[in-house]
Amino acid sequence: MTLTDASGVGAKTWSFLPPSNTYPWQAGLVAGFVQSASAGGYVYTSDAYTWTTNAAGNPYISAKTSVTDPNGSNPQSAKTTQTLDQYGNVTQSVVYPYNNTSTPLNTYNNTLLTDSGYLGNYIRNRALSTTLTTSAGTQTLAQNYYDGKYSSFGEPSPPSWATSST
Repeated sequence: MTLTDASGVGAKTWSFLPPSNTYPWQAGLVAGFVQSASAGGYVYTSDAYTWTTNAAGNPYISAKTSVTDPNGSNPQSAKTTQTLDQYGNVTQSVVYPYNNTSTPLNTYNNTLLTDSGYLGNYIRNRALSTTLTTSAGTQTLAQNYYDGKYSSFGEPSPPSWATSST
């Protein structure tokens, strides 16, 4: 599918996955996206998408690879990946540096609340913590606590004034 600008300057082309006996759920999902100077002309960027399913069987884009100036003298590629849980929450996101799709630049890990009381009431998107791992090490970016459950989720003990009953 190509959409060409009315002025003839610029075009966007999407490609889609064909039907497959192995993975019938993939039929019609976007496989790639190309931005070019004109239909069939010089390509500015080219994106490729990788699809997978989560634990619940729902499809999602697990990786995107982008190449800037793919036919030029110095193409630059970038890659990101993500992992989703059975509820559609991102549990890990990995960003790779330009032209290196094997050594991550940044890795974000999200820990989510799995308390049965929350899950049973369809509250399935509560982040407990987010960490960032780089070549320099791992840093906690966020730490969340819910409903005064101090010890069960690693929350520090509340100050004495917060627990006094007067």
